[in-house]
Amino acid sequence: MAVGEDGRWRPGSAEDLRRESAGRPTFVAPRLIRWSSPVFALLAWVTVLIGWSRGRAWGEDLLGGYLVMACLWTVAAVAVWRPSVPRRARGGPAQPRT
Repeated sequence: MAVGEDGRWRPGSAEDLRRESAGRPTFVAPRLIRWSSPVFALLAWVTVLIGWSRGRAWGEDLLGGYLVMACLWTVAAVAVWRPSVPRRARGGPAQPRT
């Protein structure tokens, strides 16, 4: 853990956080969801824009359904890609080193 000049604990630097997160196990499913959701959102928006540019009807050609799906994929992509800070123990009073 990072220690300041006075020997007290201080929040870690970016390098400490990277080192800490590198030690955690990685799973395939969360990484796959994280990278695939923006791709699906982009494809859904392209589908809506192509359909709209060709003059498709919102109700008859299901363009409204594609619009709803594009919005949902966009919300999912933003939710998955929001910056997250790993949960760490918060510093309290300094503990003496033994």
